[in-house]
Amino acid sequence: MIASYPLDLFLFAISLLSFYGIGRFLRINKFFTSILVGLSASGLLVGALANFNAGLIRPALLIIILVGIALLCKYAKHIHFKKLNYPQYGFLLSIGLLILVLNFPSKVFIKDNYFQYNLHYTYYSNQSTEMLNARYKDRLRVTDFFAYEWSRYHFFNSSVQASLSGLVVQPGLFTYLLAQLLIAIFIILAVLENFFEKPKAQKVEAEKPEQIAKLG
Repeated sequence: MIASYPLDLFLFAISLLSFYGIGRFLRINKFFTSILVGLSASGLLVGALANFNAGLIRPALLIIILVGIALLCKYAKHIHFKKLNYPQYGFLLSIGLLILVLNFPSKVFIKDNYFQYNLHYTYYSNQSTEMLNARYKDRLRVTDFFAYEWSRYHFFNSSVQASLSGLVVQPGLFTYLLAQLLIAIFIILAVLENFFEKPKAQKVEAEKPEQIAKLG
């Protein structure tokens, strides 16, 4: 599984860009925030499917990602690249890459060629992994106690992780850990993105009275 990390990262990147297209369709213009909104929207649908037909999750995710890519191509034509704040987004991307490198699963969980295993990891990852592996038309089942079904559950956290991992052919524990890390990174970047936009908005509001006074 470790050897597949480059491919998994590439597939995660495609999924993230597709969620940006969905976020733009939902009228969210900021890059990282748009990705989170698109990812959350996908998670809501996946969570709903997990409650009554888990076998539809993987096909639904493929359709969602394809639609997102189509929307991305549509909105990419209207992006004014010359007006982008390259220093700001370069800084944010640098922070994201730094967090990714410092917390990469193979670096954090593997010591002296041994995985620092905890039974909780399997429990936490089972739901999102089962969502992607399910081939039955029933409620999501418990992997460790197959074929028992999960009781009433909102599934949102796991469905968001599954949405991000939708293109990964053989998802497992490392896929879950990497998806969890990427989601945390994009939450941080979205918060910073909105924080950086506030001073600009306040500056525009402050200039309005001066412009009105000059016109008067």
